Parts: sequence; C-alpha cells; structure tokens
Amino acid sequence: MKSPYQIAKELNVTPQAVYKRITDEFNNQFNNHIQRKSDGRYLLDPVAERAIKELFNQTIELVVQPTIEPVEQQLLNQLNSENAFLRERIERLEEELNIERAHGREIAERLAQIVENEQKLIGMDKMPLIEDKKRSWFGFMKKRNAKE
Repeated sequence: MKSPYQIAKELNVTPQAVYKRITDEFNNQFNNHIQRKSDGRYLLDPVAERAIKELFNQTIELVVQPTIEPVEQQLLNQLNSENAFLRERIERLEEELNIERAHGREIAERLAQIVENEQKLIGMDKMPLIEDKKRSWFGFMKKRNAKE
C-alpha cells in the first residue's frame, strides 16, 4: 500500500493533484480500495494505485502532449526562418561594409595624391609655413619677454 505522496512522486505530479483525484469521483468508484488512517492520511492498495496511474497517464497523454509539440515545432520553424533571414541580412551588410571601406581607402589615396601634387606645385615638400609660424611664435615670445 502506498500513500498519495509516494504515487505523486512516481508520476511527477504534485501530491495535491493526487489527493484531489482521490477525494473526487475516484473515491466513489474505488472507495473499498482506499484506506483512511485515524490521523487523516490515505493509503491506496495496488488496484487503486494502478487506477490513479492510468487516470494521470490518460490525462497527460491527451492534454499535454498534443498541445505542446505542435506549438514547439511551430516556434522552432519560426525561429529558424528568422535566423536565416538575419544571416542573409548580416552577409549583405558585411558586403556593403567592405565596399564602403574600399571606397574610403580609394578616397584617402586620391586625397594624399592631391595634397602631394599641390605641395609639388607650390614647391614645398615639407610645409615650411608651419615651421615659420613656430619660429615667429617663439620670436614673439622672446620679444615680449625682452620688453618686460
């Protein structure tokens, strides 16, 4: 003889669910197979135990399995299609990025050539204007310090 708690543990359900089945319609049919102890605990003989297990197995098979599997498959299909779309989008964006990088390098090379040609036309290879400004700044500071 087993307690409802032991049966619930075997079936992976809550003890409350087993107690509910015992006290409802099941109790009327299998009343002589269920013993109630003086402390309020129930004990089920093998006949009642088998009937409870069959009752839960029918419920689990009929209610839970058909509703979960199609939903899971549908969600899985939806996620796979979204993943495929996102992968394609990422590939396209990477191609566009590579094209933009190549274009940026090309523009930088052209700009360097233009600056180089401009310096050659002016006759300045090293930009002496910047050095002159530095000299004039230091010269200005020397003159200013000398006046003070």
